[in-house]
Amino acid sequence: RISILKGLVHVADSPYQIQVQASSLSPQTSKVSLASSSNTSTAGSEAKILIFAKDEYFNSKADGWELFVVSIDGPVTSSIQTSVQNHLLNGIYQVNVTMTRSGKYYVSVFQRSVLLMSEALPMHVMPANVSSVACSATWTTLARCQSSASLCGIVSEQAIAYIALVDRFGNQVDVEQGRLAVNAVLDLKNTLVSILSPNLVSFAATAAGEYTVSITIDGNHISESPWRVLLSPSRFGNGGSLIASGSGLTIATAGQTATVNIRARDRFGNALFQCIELEAVFEISRPDGERLYPSWTKLGNKDLCSWRPDLNFTVSGMFSLRVSVWGNHVLSSPFKVIVHAATVSASASTAAGSGVRAVLQGQVATVIITQRDRFSNLVLDPVDSVVILTYENGINVLPPVINSRAAYLPLDGRVARAVADVLIGGDHVMGSPFKVLVMSDLAGSPAPRNSFCDAAIFSRVVAGTHAVYTIQAVDANFVHFNRGGAMFEVEM
Repeated sequence: RISILKGLVHVADSPYQIQVQASSLSPQTSKVSLASSSNTSTAGSEAKILIFAKDEYFNSKADGWELFVVSIDGPVTSSIQTSVQNHLLNGIYQVNVTMTRSGKYYVSVFQRSVLLMSEALPMHVMPANVSSVACSATWTTLARCQSSASLCGIVSEQAIAYIALVDRFGNQVDVEQGRLAVNAVLDLKNTLVSILSPNLVSFAATAAGEYTVSITIDGNHISESPWRVLLSPSRFGNGGSLIASGSGLTIATAGQTATVNIRARDRFGNALFQCIELEAVFEISRPDGERLYPSWTKLGNKDLCSWRPDLNFTVSGMFSLRVSVWGNHVLSSPFKVIVHAATVSASASTAAGSGVRAVLQGQVATVIITQRDRFSNLVLDPVDSVVILTYENGINVLPPVINSRAAYLPLDGRVARAVADVLIGGDHVMGSPFKVLVMSDLAGSPAPRNSFCDAAIFSRVVAGTHAVYTIQAVDANFVHFNRGGAMFEVEM
């Protein structure tokens, strides 16, 4: 305001109002700052840049603000340029920017290509809070299974997960211990896993099988959590074992395949799934000392690593079964196997004694029945048997059979012949029916044409036992010759 006076009186139009405008923008007196006193911002949050425009005399510059160009350089590949969005007041201008990449930026303001300040303003953009859905984990010793999306590993191997702690924009976040509620759970039993640090998790299991591993941050799953983890047994060796099982290791029955399974396990007791490199040897020692090496079937890949030998015993008694892999006996080998006889076979069983050959009137005749299975093994627990004696006059006699033995008195008179049927389960034993001669002391001289040898004895004998042949001397009236003096000649 200017007043012009003549004397003490204003001249015409005095006082005058004069508007004094700021001169040209001065980079030396102008400045740029952030609304935040620490020159920091957070990724995803709006940062406010303030421009204080002044001339060389520190006067606020309130015009020409539309010519300002703000350039921001930082971690991004190219500069970010923007213009002034708001003139607050008295030469103070505001520029709002939102940065999503954390790091150090530099803010420069130009007017007509002239830098407004002597040097660029540094601005630090900090990462936002950790976002669980954006975090991921990289596992060591675990890899993607070939046939599924699961992770595969081996028991006892330490599995470590390196967790990339990032915000929702992918900026890495450095978190001090205890600042985040990082939790890891293994399988449905809620077994806690070791939390080595906020971004380091590890676990090791000794039981093979399928597990579920979950990693959460502040109660929320991270990316890809939970994981389905398949842990396979470790390799055979270093304390691994071979376990034999099956009823055939103790008791077997002749003619029936004995059930025996040999399974390989690692040092933690897990059954191996593959046994390509393992070879088993089965050796059987028979009661007579002979050694046998039965064939066997190897089960692997689709089944557990196991062997199934073809153990089909035909001789009863005590056997010794040795099982070895790589020259080492499996646990508890050799095994003592008791082989019982099979079911009684009438055609393999025999009957002996005077009651099935020749009997003397007035004396007790005996029938001894030996029950055997189809392999000629002696049956120690015999079943019921029947003896039917049919005389030539049509009279039938059924002597009782007790403990496979029967006894009877032959009929008196001149009955010379009888037929003895020895039955087991309705079937004849070997040689049955037998022709039985009823002998008398009244016999005359022997007649060779009527005499005969017990033919049943010739049909089957057992190795290692005595074969007894009974020659029946009969006189001309078919009465047994019971006196001495008859001469016999046997040719084999």
